Amino acid sequence: MGASPLSGNIQRLTRIRSTTPAKDHELAQKHNVAMYLWAESQEDLVLVAGHTHRPVFLQGRSKAHVEALLEDERRSPTVEPQRLAELSAELEWMEVLERHRLSEGEGAVPSKPCYFNTGCCSYSDGDATGLEFSEGKIRLVRWPNDDGQPEPKVLAESDVKREVFGLL
Repeated sequence: MGASPLSGNIQRLTRIRSTTPAKDHELAQKHNVAMYLWAESQEDLVLVAGHTHRPVFLQGRSKAHVEALLEDERRSPTVEPQRLAELSAELEWMEVLERHRLSEGEGAVPSKPCYFNTGCCSYSDGDATGLEFSEGKIRLVRWPNDDGQPEPKVLAESDVKREVFGLL
């Protein structure tokens, strides 16, 4: 939901600018951290949100596990750039949470997959990201696929019962 024309005019007249997550990476991260920490503090809750301009898809892995997966991918003779980007983004998210938690005296980052964010409905290159719930899975998807077809490309996927809610 964008700003109304009236708010834009008021901002121009008063010279008070509105900072949004779309234009401020740190603000987007602060929003995501706040939403994650709130969801983490709730019992048996998963928060699905959207439009902070930064997809978040936690898979219940530890930071060390993600670092190892990233290193394995970098050493692979057939490095997949998309996989490398996904793991790098997951690690970056964990580091942001860790910095926040340590600054608040809360300790290391837990790996509770309790917050998912669609990211952005439309990027400047025309791509869109979203969350898909299907066949007992939650998926972070991007349109169009790598071939430019109007089909989703799965960027990350988790089994809802087993990996998100910890049920067998």
